[in-house]
Amino acid sequence: MTAPHLAAGAVGRSAVVGPERGATGTAGTNPGTPVAVSSDVGRYELHAPAGDHIGEVMRRSGRPYEERLLRLLADLTPSPAATVVDVGANIGNHTVFFARRGSPVIAVEANPAALAYLERNTRPYRDLVRVWPVAAGAAAGRGHVARAATGQLGQMSFHLDPEGPIEVVTLDAIDEEVSIVKIDVEGGEEAVLAGSRRLLARSRPVVVVESWDRHHRRAVERLVQPLGYHRFPLSLCSTPTYVYLPSWSLLLRAWTSSRPLSWAASATVGRVARRLRRGG
Repeated sequence: MTAPHLAAGAVGRSAVVGPERGATGTAGTNPGTPVAVSSDVGRYELHAPAGDHIGEVMRRSGRPYEERLLRLLADLTPSPAATVVDVGANIGNHTVFFARRGSPVIAVEANPAALAYLERNTRPYRDLVRVWPVAAGAAAGRGHVARAATGQLGQMSFHLDPEGPIEVVTLDAIDEEVSIVKIDVEGGEEAVLAGSRRLLARSRPVVVVESWDRHHRRAVERLVQPLGYHRFPLSLCSTPTYVYLPSWSLLLRAWTSSRPLSWAASATVGRVARRLRRGG
């Protein structure tokens, strides 16, 4: 599917943010300094602004951000997989990982401050990556971005606004087969899922959703469980982020993967150690 027409369009309360091309914002600004990354898909560079959380984590580790999650998703999908949809693509950490595996990627992220970095980082993968500078939500519409006081690229919020510069689209508009849908949009995940139900029912992709608290997670599960999705019970990221699988067999495959089991054991040992230190 080609990029959506950047015209009138609308969502729920919040969604992934981004400007239309030509909208007011910082797209086109200095694309930051390169961060050297070594990963399962080779060595490459990603540009990130100085002081931004994702870039700083990668600078310290030399590894992709949320590498455990990326490895599990790679274990669960063929290489190359069908199209990956990265909603809230930010600077392109997940997008580039899957493009380097040979998968087509739709990167939905038009936050004007993040768009310059996303476009710079995906430039070497133009034959695989389509950047959609729009918001994703429950229905078509328009809106605007509210900047976070922290200045972090991943902490912008989005508000519906019929006069706003940003178009909102639904993922149900995607008419190709999809293997993974990852959604990290600072509280707008429910709205994005509400506009994705036909896509999930048709393609049965693996779904990844950030859920800040139990209330948010339950709201997400009310949307995906009727479609036959099962939650993998481990969060593999620093913020609570869960993988939803469209079959019991895929859930079993995730559990029998050596990496998740070793991560679970490591996390359990860590919790016990912390409790012993507090008790001492």
